[in-house]
Amino acid sequence: MRRRALTLILLVAAAIRLAALAAAWNHPSRLLSPDSRDYFDLSASLATKGEFQRGGQAEIFRTPGYPVFLAFPL
Repeated sequence: MRRRALTLILLVAAAIRLAALAAAWNHPSRLLSPDSRDYFDLSASLATKGEFQRGGQAEIFRTPGYPVFLAFPL
């Protein structure tokens, strides 16, 4: 019974992810939150200047982990 429940949960999760992918296929901006632009700006600053800043000022409210991930794709 536990294995069946886990399988059902995984199938529902996969269906939700596929639905989100289908909804954003032609319009990827639908998946971005209003905060996403700030993260993209910080990652561009890291990639081009090597500085963790936005708008000419150092960013002190965010940790650089996610912008570093965006700045250096594999």
